[in-house]
Amino acid sequence: MDYSDIMDKKRPEHINDDFSARHPRMSVGNRAKIFSPFATLKSHAPHARRRERQTVCRIELSPEDAQILNERLVMLAERLRTGEDTTAAVTYFVPDSERKGEGSYTTVKGRVKKICPELGYIKTDDTVILIENIYGISI
Repeated sequence: MDYSDIMDKKRPEHINDDFSARHPRMSVGNRAKIFSPFATLKSHAPHARRRERQTVCRIELSPEDAQILNERLVMLAERLRTGEDTTAAVTYFVPDSERKGEGSYTTVKGRVKKICPELGYIKTDDTVILIENIYGISI
């Protein structure tokens, strides 16, 4: 439909006719009150964003994969001890703060600076990662 015939027309004036008696002009403040119920949806936005987050279930390592991961940690620890290059890509699970057993996987690439099996973490250039959350290491 083409509305070009009415686009430039002014708003109709209803002065002292039946329509203006039934539908008096509303103030801007009263018109705004009509739409105020929609303001409650603003508080819904954080909840909607939370539901939009993509999470996955934590993957349990097979015994073979756990053995490979352990061997790579030992290899990195030996390289740290001897002063060799400890550059690696570490993929680990980041738990979701609100969904138990769910989260996301992240990969950090950089130098491993410290491995502390007693306290259960490794430290890269700028990240501390719990060993129990590590999914894979590429050296």
